[in-house]
Amino acid sequence: MKRHRFTEALLWFFVLSAALISGGNLFDNLVLIPLWAGSPPESVTTWTHGTVQSSFFFPVGGAYLSASLLLLIFCWGIPQPDRKWLLMASVSGLLIMVWSVTFFIPILIRTEGPHGAGLSSEQIMILTHRYVFWNWVRLVTLAGTFIAGVYALVQVASARGKEA
Repeated sequence: MKRHRFTEALLWFFVLSAALISGGNLFDNLVLIPLWAGSPPESVTTWTHGTVQSSFFFPVGGAYLSASLLLLIFCWGIPQPDRKWLLMASVSGLLIMVWSVTFFIPILIRTEGPHGAGLSSEQIMILTHRYVFWNWVRLVTLAGTFIAGVYALVQVASARGKEA
């Protein structure tokens, strides 16, 4: 019973951080990306605000990463039917964060941050289009982790209710 309560609290933390990071990514896709990546290379080279996303995504991404990792560590005491949703949410969350650090952040560091300095127009266009396309894939994946987290939360809360 205590394990279910602890897991339920972790799931709340995960679901809230997944909601925040998904919402931030949606805002990024709909508002910020069209501004700096709307018509590369000109939009990138004239962008004067640097990587504005970092002030939001650094703390929220850290919370999401922590929640994903903690969920993975502490989910093993949960019965198998409920555990698969926990594992799906936590492993997907960890993979998204690894992907963000190894793929998305380096592109932002080379394009948006320094206005594409040192890159040819063609390189700016390739990197920008790559970022835009794969960021939509990341958003869909984030939404999937959120849904898996909510489903796992419902399962764990329901199991705890049956034990009471």
